[in-house]
Amino acid sequence: MYTLFRSKGLEIKAIPTLLLIFLLPVPIAEGQIIVVPRYEMYLATKIGDKYVKSKDHQFGCDDAIYLFIESSDKTLSGVSFDTVWRNDVSGLRHETSNPFALKKSGKRYWSWSGIRFQPGDAGALDLLSAFLDPAAGREKFIGEWKISLEVKGRYKKDLSIRILC
Repeated sequence: MYTLFRSKGLEIKAIPTLLLIFLLPVPIAEGQIIVVPRYEMYLATKIGDKYVKSKDHQFGCDDAIYLFIESSDKTLSGVSFDTVWRNDVSGLRHETSNPFALKKSGKRYWSWSGIRFQPGDAGALDLLSAFLDPAAGREKFIGEWKISLEVKGRYKKDLSIRILC
C-alpha cells in the first residue's frame, strides 16, 4: 500500500493496482514512476514566416492549413504520422504520411500534415471571376472537413474543420 495523502492525522492509502487506474504518473515501486507521454495537437496557418494557431478551426479558401503534433515520447522517432483529410459532401480526399523527427530543442518529437485548396486549371476568365468571388472554382472545398489521425497504427483521433470563402 502507498500513502496518497497525509494531513493532520488523515491518511489515504491505496493499492498500486488501483493507482494504475486512477493516477498519472503512476507510482509502481519506491522511486519509480510510469510516465505516459501526451500528445499536443494543433491546427495552424502560416502568416509571413510564422505559424498561427487556429482558435475556431475555421479557415479560408486561400489558407494553407497545417496540423502539428508534438510529444516527448522517444519511441516516436521515425514513426509515421498518418492523416486523411476528407470532405464527405464533395468526396474529396487528401492523405499524408510524415515521420516524426526530433525538434531543434532536442526534447520533443514532432510531425505535421497539411492541405492547401487550389482551384483547377484557371483561364483568364476564371482568374477574373476569382478576383471578384474568392470561392470561384473552389466550391467543392467549402464546408466541413474531417481529419483522421493515426500514430503507430493505433493512436486515433478525429478533428473537424470548416472552410469558408
